[in-house]
Amino acid sequence: MMCAVGGDAICPPTAQHALRQGRTAGNNVAARLRGRSLSQYRHRDLGLVVDLGGLGSVARPLGIPLSGLPAQLVTRGYHLLALPTLVARIRVATNWMLHAVAGDDFVRTGFLAGQPSTIRAMEHTDARPTADEVHAAADSEKPARTRQAS
Repeated sequence: MMCAVGGDAICPPTAQHALRQGRTAGNNVAARLRGRSLSQYRHRDLGLVVDLGGLGSVARPLGIPLSGLPAQLVTRGYHLLALPTLVARIRVATNWMLHAVAGDDFVRTGFLAGQPSTIRAMEHTDARPTADEVHAAADSEKPARTRQAS
């Protein structure tokens, strides 16, 4: 889905826009099935919010530049409102309050303590099977007749 800014304009590669585009795509599928007209996705830039931790935040809601505490309030307010459930909002807000009062180490669980700070260590990318391993496993799951025919 392209932004309706001009021909091949590209929307920002953010989860917020992907969510909005996905909602439009889903509505268009339902509209097509019901014989209704389709709607075009329109990119609406509502601004920028970046939480850098502590009081280090920047925001530009609706074109108004903010920094420091005002930016943090806007940024965190936006992020809280973006969460889907009240439980998730309470959990995140509590985490932020604990972090502000007790420091960063208080809210860490130690789950990754002692592990190197690499993508491979965090995402366990080396634990995924190779393409050959996937094909071998798929072949071993096939009934005997299907394997012979392959």
